[in-house]
Amino acid sequence: MKRIFSFAGFIMFCLATIQAAADVLSPPEGTACGGFAGVMCPAGYYCEYFRKDITDAQGVCKKINEPPRPPTLLSPPPISPSPIVVIDPRQPAVELRWQNNGDPDGDPVVFWINLARSDAQSQRWNTVFTGYLQGTSFTFTRQQGLEGNSCYAWQVLAIDPYQHSKPSYAATDWAIFCTAVMPESKVP
Repeated sequence: MKRIFSFAGFIMFCLATIQAAADVLSPPEGTACGGFAGVMCPAGYYCEYFRKDITDAQGVCKKINEPPRPPTLLSPPPISPSPIVVIDPRQPAVELRWQNNGDPDGDPVVFWINLARSDAQSQRWNTVFTGYLQGTSFTFTRQQGLEGNSCYAWQVLAIDPYQHSKPSYAATDWAIFCTAVMPESKVP
């Protein structure tokens, strides 16, 4: 019976030794790294250097920052065939909305929107509006290039402003919607 306990004790000793070695070989975030000996960060971390002298490069281990999740386009919906958005000729506007699906690291997310109009003559898409946005909607108006009886492609990028990840953004697929002007006689 004594032999079983000493074997179990030996196993416990081995497990504790392996854990201690793992702690030394896998330093937590903020642990020094770099240097001539090349102390490495564990998988999922990178060495952020603050001293780049080749003989004594010094830094700290930082967790790799993941890119944000791509947003979900809500309105106009990204469906096929392309939805027709009827606009009021007195105040033409289309509200574009999307869902923020967040960032796995909990970082704030900002958005970039791309809008392009179809040109039937050249059979090309011409950019009509691009820009950064804080919220999850954008009202597309005549001032930004909205026209009746046209087709538009739109895309939203979720951007991690810390940009430690490569890439630091995630994009939706392009979605298309077309506009039709409500006849004057039908305007309430």
